[in-house]
Amino acid sequence: MKNLLQSPKGLLKYAALPRILAGASLVLTVVMVMAVAHTPKQDAAFAQSLSGNNAATARKSMNTPSSNTAGNNGSTAKAGTGSPAGSSTQTTKTSLPGTSASDAPKASQNPAPAPASAPAASPAPSGYPLHTSIKTTYFWAGEAASADNDYIQNVSSAWQTNWQNYFGGSDDPDNRCGYNPCAFTPKENPFYFALPFGDYTTTGPVSDLSMVYWYNSAQPMQSGQSILKNRWIQINALGKTVYAQWEDVGPFNEHDTNYVFGSAAPASTRAGLDVSPAVRDYLGMGGSTTSSWKFVNAADVPDGPWKTTVTASGPDWN
Repeated sequence: MKNLLQSPKGLLKYAALPRILAGASLVLTVVMVMAVAHTPKQDAAFAQSLSGNNAATARKSMNTPSSNTAGNNGSTAKAGTGSPAGSSTQTTKTSLPGTSASDAPKASQNPAPAPASAPAASPAPSGYPLHTSIKTTYFWAGEAASADNDYIQNVSSAWQTNWQNYFGGSDDPDNRCGYNPCAFTPKENPFYFALPFGDYTTTGPVSDLSMVYWYNSAQPMQSGQSILKNRWIQINALGKTVYAQWEDVGPFNEHDTNYVFGSAAPASTRAGLDVSPAVRDYLGMGGSTTSSWKFVNAADVPDGPWKTTVTASGPDWN
C-alpha cells in the first residue's frame, strides 16, 4: 500500500482528501486481488518500476546545489590555471624552452618521454663571458718588427704567411681615409683584432681545443682549417661599441687559455687585446685604452662599418 501511494502517478499529490477517504476501501480491494492473482512476470515488472523510480530519485539528489557545492570544495582550481573559480578541473600548460617558471607544467603520473638531445648550438651573445678592464693596444697588417712590438713583424700572421698581401697592403695607421688606409681599399675587413691564443703550433693543429666555446667534437678541426680565424668579438670602450674579426694571435702570448676562454686576467700585464687602426679610430682610443670584450656569433653582429668588407679567407702558410 505504501509503495503504491508513492508511485510516479502521484495519487496523493493531486487528489482531494475526501476522494481519497472514499476510495480507500476500493484501493484495498484492488491490492488484495493483485496479491492473489499476480504472476511472476508481473512481479518482475513491478520490481523494475520501483528500481527505476529509486534511480531517478538518486540522480535528482546528485544534481542538487548542496551536493554540487560539496564536490567543488573538494577540488578547487588554483588561480592562474585557466579554470573558472570553483571548477573541479585544473588545466596545466605545456612549457616550451625559455618560458617562465610560472608556466612550468605540473608533475604528471605518466610524463611524456624526453626528446632526444640535439647537438649543442653555439651560445647566444649573452652566453659568452665578458672580459673587463683589459689593457688594449693597436697593431696593423704589414707592421714591421720594432722595439714597440718586441720585434715581432706583422707582415705575416699566425694563419697566413703573407697576411699583408691578403689584406691588400700595409694598413698604415698614420695615413687614414675614413677607416681605411689612404693608399688603397682593403680586400679584407679593416676591423680586426688579435687575442693571445691560437689553434696551431709550429708543428700543426693544437691537439686539444675542447676549451673553445664553439668547438664541435663530432667535427674536429682538420689540418689547414681554423676554428678561430674570422670569429667576431664585441668591444666596449670610451662609451662606444665596435665589432671586429679575429685575424692574428697576440699580444705577448699565444697560449693564454685561462684568459681567452676562461675568467682569468691576461697573463701579460702589458696588454690583453690588440686592435686594428680602424677599431682604434672608431673608439677614439689613441695609443691604448682599457676595454671590455666578449665573443659574439656572426649572426648577431649588427650592421656597421665593420660589415662593409667581411673577411672569409682561411689559413695559408704557402
